[in-house]
Amino acid sequence: MSTARRILAFDHDTAFLERAGGLLTKAGLQVCAVNELSAVLAQMASFKPNLVLLDRGSPGTATGEVTMLLRNSSVPLVFLLANSSGRELIRALQVHAVEVMHRPFGEEHVARILALLDELSQRPHIETVTWEDQVARNLVDLARRHKLTGTLMVNRGTPFEGRVVFREGALQRAAYGPLSGMEAVREILQLEEGLFELDESLNVPGPRVARSATQLDDSQAIQLSAADTADIRPRLLAVDDEPDMLTLMSKHLARAGFEVFTATDGIDAVEQALQLPFDIIVADLNMPRMDGWEMLKTLKSNHRTREVPVVFISAHDDYRESLRAARAGAHDYLSKTGHSEQVVNASLKAITPRLEALFHLLVKEPVPVRIQTVGLQWFLRALARLESTGVLSLQDDYGRYQMVVREGLPVAALSEVQQRKVGGIPGFARTLVASTAHGSFTYGEPGQDPISPIASSMEELIQRTCEGLNAAEVQAAERKLANATEFDVDPELLELYGRVAPARKVAFAQAICERRMSVQEAAASLKVNTDEAWDWVRELLRRGVVRIRGVFGG
Repeated sequence: MSTARRILAFDHDTAFLERAGGLLTKAGLQVCAVNELSAVLAQMASFKPNLVLLDRGSPGTATGEVTMLLRNSSVPLVFLLANSSGRELIRALQVHAVEVMHRPFGEEHVARILALLDELSQRPHIETVTWEDQVARNLVDLARRHKLTGTLMVNRGTPFEGRVVFREGALQRAAYGPLSGMEAVREILQLEEGLFELDESLNVPGPRVARSATQLDDSQAIQLSAADTADIRPRLLAVDDEPDMLTLMSKHLARAGFEVFTATDGIDAVEQALQLPFDIIVADLNMPRMDGWEMLKTLKSNHRTREVPVVFISAHDDYRESLRAARAGAHDYLSKTGHSEQVVNASLKAITPRLEALFHLLVKEPVPVRIQTVGLQWFLRALARLESTGVLSLQDDYGRYQMVVREGLPVAALSEVQQRKVGGIPGFARTLVASTAHGSFTYGEPGQDPISPIASSMEELIQRTCEGLNAAEVQAAERKLANATEFDVDPELLELYGRVAPARKVAFAQAICERRMSVQEAAASLKVNTDEAWDWVRELLRRGVVRIRGVFGG
């Protein structure tokens, strides 16, 4: 008589555990139900499950604690999701899920789990397979099981756009930069900062180009036919520590129609970006004080600056370096050739979606809006500049969002996520973090007549909301940091850090990343003040060199 296969189910919801446990037991499976995070490891060791079932909506799972706890385990994970968005699918796969299912849990889930266990038992064991290769394989296997037809896209309309196309479950093609096939799939699934979409069509149309309002042929200038005012010229921040290069680049960009500002290093660039919103930042990678890598991570970590596209220029013409830039969230990566035309062309292409939206606003047509390509903050500031009146309606896989603007002032905001409506500034905050939302802005007086604006200006609303979101994230990060005992390390970014950081910081990073010393031990060994050592840890976190491993128990 064969031993019954074992399922460990984790969720804080005991009602879910009882239902799932009953159905799985009825099917002849042994079930261990766990509703306390601190008990997961012990049960994994004693129960030795063949499969772990996790509800993505459970607090410990949603924050990544359970998945980080199980990261080094070879036991397959199955996630239950609340929705079928491409982003949620990718998040599940990125933490090593072999399958995703949708709530509520029922008998059809049991049948799928039984079939999955049969499939996994026949999967050949490969000792040398990497985490990244297994994640890519899990996506291909999942697509085959679900007979998926469609296109998984990341960073639509940017130079780092990636596509994975399936037909009836078979991988048709995959492309990402210079990579293709499974190499492209693997790299796409490593993009933590990527904006993912799952499109049912096989032939996704290319990004639209601005109409006659803008002249975007190579090396030509921006010309806005409906208005000719410096107030709506796109603002560009050029960053380089070489004065001659900065002057030359700035001159060509200004001639192309940009309002150009300059900075000589990353610290200066971040300070300026926090004071004045830019449409695009073009920056050298290798700079003193703060290089381009840390500048980008700092900008991406702040809600006020995270949506500005950053184009890197580097003397290293290496496709692996360009893939690192994509992982870090850069918009484009250019080799430093000395030819400013390349920088001008890349900058023009980067802001094409914004120029197209601006043209629609200038002629007061309905404006199609895709947040990941134009940026919500940029669009709202454009409405304020043009003193527009109308309604912005957006939606994504999580909910719907609406904002009413009168003469450029924000007068009402409403979000509806999972049938819960929230208005005012909290409703706007939900809209601000909906990075994949899309919809349209329609001109005209709204039907409702709010008593007063929700903020004195659009800029005040954006600033107050971003400050609140930043503060909440800092508090959460500091709580994790205070209890951090171990870090997960990105070897490629650690190697890069070793090339660009000062020697003492590199020695500290190697101590905690390679020799696995505690922060206190590394600080004492290198005779570094403890407060300074923790500042270095925060820098490593900003750069993505390390990530805090989940804190458990208690």
